[in-house]
Amino acid sequence: MARKLLALLVLLLFPILACTRAAVPPPTPNPATVAVEQTNMALLSLLLSRGQTETAQASPATSTPAFTPEPSATIFEDEAIAIFEPGSGSIVTSPVRVAGEADPTFEQSLVVQIADESGAVLATVPAQIAADLGHRGPFVVDVSFTVAAEQPGRISVFSVSARDGGLTHLSSVEVTLKP
Repeated sequence: MARKLLALLVLLLFPILACTRAAVPPPTPNPATVAVEQTNMALLSLLLSRGQTETAQASPATSTPAFTPEPSATIFEDEAIAIFEPGSGSIVTSPVRVAGEADPTFEQSLVVQIADESGAVLATVPAQIAADLGHRGPFVVDVSFTVAAEQPGRISVFSVSARDGGLTHLSSVEVTLKP
């Protein structure tokens, strides 16, 4: 009888214990590693879309080609906004090309902003996601800015809520701004 009671308790408590088990957060990725992986994945996606896989395997790329990002939900499916270009740590001059891929937003609109080392906004421009409404897609925009001397800066891409004007998603890269 005691065994049956114990078995019944185990059967009743097991689902409760399984549901309340503390989740272990995933390890925090190294930003430098993430940037390199994002660049490599974007280049691989570009090469695969052009049918040049043999070239990519035969010789490593010696320079980063200019490209237009293409929709690929499998690469950055966890990121609402992925910035492919410029990469984190890049040295940029005006105008800088900002390219990436984003989840659908209100009217497929994004905002690209460049800030200097003090956080002062140097440029703010709109960008459009090049995909049908409600679909993830690429974005590309050239942004002009002016700085007096070389300094650290940040390029941010975000979407704005149509309801209250608040930020809904934000992605950014740290860069060096050159005059």
